Amino acid sequence: MSESNYTSSPLPSRKALIFGALFLLAAVVTVPLAMASGPKAAFGHHGCHRGGDVTEEAMRDRMDLGATFVLGKIDATAEQRAEVDVILDELAPELFAMRAEGAELRGALHDAIGGETIDAEQLEQLRQQGLEHADEASRLVLGAVVELAEVLTPEQRAELIEKAEAFHGE
Repeated sequence: MSESNYTSSPLPSRKALIFGALFLLAAVVTVPLAMASGPKAAFGHHGCHRGGDVTEEAMRDRMDLGATFVLGKIDATAEQRAEVDVILDELAPELFAMRAEGAELRGALHDAIGGETIDAEQLEQLRQQGLEHADEASRLVLGAVVELAEVLTPEQRAELIEKAEAFHGE
């Protein structure tokens, strides 16, 4: 067997660090928006890659399906449903815009790593933009969660938590 030039090092190679950073950036940019778009979009379960572009209306329809499902589990009133609809009507365009911004970042990332040379500074800028974008998306979604939770009674919120825990086997 021939001797290898490989030497063991406790530190990862520069190539491994770049790959890891790109993987993290891709996750940070896409996961929050996919989660905000609904579980089907997030996990690709019969909802992702159906062909064509996702529209704001389609996103709002998905949100409506989720709200109908959840509100049906806790016997929400018609008034609560109406309040939820107002919140989701305001949220959908904002999420749709976030989704478009995420797509632009992914495109820039693909261009940066698909070029003739790798520009580490450009990739760092994209990473920073991805973190800022994820933070903004996280704040947007958390704000909506707070608004939606305030529509429900404490008993309904407790019931939802109980159902979520049962679903997750907790």
